[in-house]
Amino acid sequence: MGLVGAGNEPAPATKARVGAWEINYDTYSCNLLAEFGDGPQTTYIRLTRYQPQDSFDLIVYGAPYSFGASTVSVRVGFGLAAPVKREAMTGQAGNKLPLLLINSLRLDGWEEQKPDQQGPPIAPALEDRATMIDLTIPGGKRFQLETGSFAKPMAAMRACVDDLVKSWGYDPVQQAALSVPVQPTKNPSAWLNNGDFPSRSAIAGHNGVVQFRLDIDETGKVAGCHILHRTNPDDFADLTCKLIAKRAKFTPARDQSGQSVRSYYVNRARFIIPD
Repeated sequence: MGLVGAGNEPAPATKARVGAWEINYDTYSCNLLAEFGDGPQTTYIRLTRYQPQDSFDLIVYGAPYSFGASTVSVRVGFGLAAPVKREAMTGQAGNKLPLLLINSLRLDGWEEQKPDQQGPPIAPALEDRATMIDLTIPGGKRFQLETGSFAKPMAAMRACVDDLVKSWGYDPVQQAALSVPVQPTKNPSAWLNNGDFPSRSAIAGHNGVVQFRLDIDETGKVAGCHILHRTNPDDFADLTCKLIAKRAKFTPARDQSGQSVRSYYVNRARFIIPD
């Protein structure tokens, strides 16, 4: 019988960070990279943001994260609040390393109750208090990745995201000060349905996640669709832009004076075959 921690939680296997955080300025995203432990059980992580926000996607790579199912239930936290339960997508990196993809996490554990709900801002002082990633995976295995303070890595991430918004042709200061952001006129979950799943991918048993950005003009019209990230195959990305650009409707963003202005909308589409 294995040891357990307080509250009947499994005692975590602790992994120390190896080396410094790395910040990666990608064309469509900003990424923080770190490595933990050594040998065959080494864990790698990537935190990704696609726009200015307090949430991020977390990808965990390593031999312990190999599962037969396309999605698995995990619990993840950062030491500031109780870990949250999430469904993580499984997969493999280009080098065949198993991975878990966990979307829309926040250091404080806050979770939205309705689509596009905005949580309280996370201050640098709170980021400084977050010093680890607590991850429990199927089988009761629990890992504690000792990250050190998130304050400096998150400051670097914010600078990167500001540059990202500039590269899209927007003023990050103006976008941050909008009195009203771009708003979908109906629930984004209605933009795609089960009948849209690419038949070729369904037959092959492929799942997919597509992160996209829509440019929204002053009238609320979709003026462009850009794929920020996608899992293979390309069928998912091509279909996402084609259908969402046609089906999505918005009310435009407004600046501090109440004038309609150009802005953008970032979201993701998930194509999952039930296990």
